[in-house]
Amino acid sequence: MARALLLSGLFAVSLLGHAVDSTDRPSSNVAGSNLSNAAQAVQLTTARHVASLIGGRIARIADTGSMEPQLTGRDLAIFMKVGATKLRKGDIIVYHKDSPLSRWFHVRGTGVFICHRIIGIRSDGSFETSGDANAVPDSSHVQPSQVLGVVRYAIDSKTGAVREFVSAPP
Repeated sequence: MARALLLSGLFAVSLLGHAVDSTDRPSSNVAGSNLSNAAQAVQLTTARHVASLIGGRIARIADTGSMEPQLTGRDLAIFMKVGATKLRKGDIIVYHKDSPLSRWFHVRGTGVFICHRIIGIRSDGSFETSGDANAVPDSSHVQPSQVLGVVRYAIDSKTGAVREFVSAPP
C-alpha cells in the first residue's frame, strides 16, 4: 500500500507539474495565502489517499470552465486506467492531446491533458468528446491510445470533499 501511495503521489506531481493548470498567483494576503496552502495540502493528501485505494492517478482540472458544474477549476480528478472497450458514452475521461510542437518537430512528451466527457463512440473506435459546459463537441476525435483513464472521483478544491462519478450523462 505504501508503494501504491508513493507511486500515485509521484504521478500526481508529474501530472500537476506538466499538465493542466500551473498558474498559481501569489497572494498579497499572507493569512489568506496560508489558508489556501493548507487547503491545497489537504486536497492533495485526500486525493493521494483515494488514488492509492483504487489504484488510480491524479490530475488537476484546468480552470477553463469546460466541465462545470461536474468538475470545477482546480479540482483534482482521480482516474483509473481502463481498456478502450470498457469506455461508454457518458464516461468522463482524461486523455493526452499532442501540441503542435510535437506534430511539427516530432518532440515527445509535449502536449496537454484534457478531461472531457465521451458523447459518442465512432465506428472506427475513436471517441467524440465535449466539455459539459461547451456548446459544441471537440473538433478532433480521441483515439483509444490517447486515453489515460476514466474519472471515478474528484476532490473539491474548496472543501476537500470527495465526489464519486458514475458512467452516466449529466
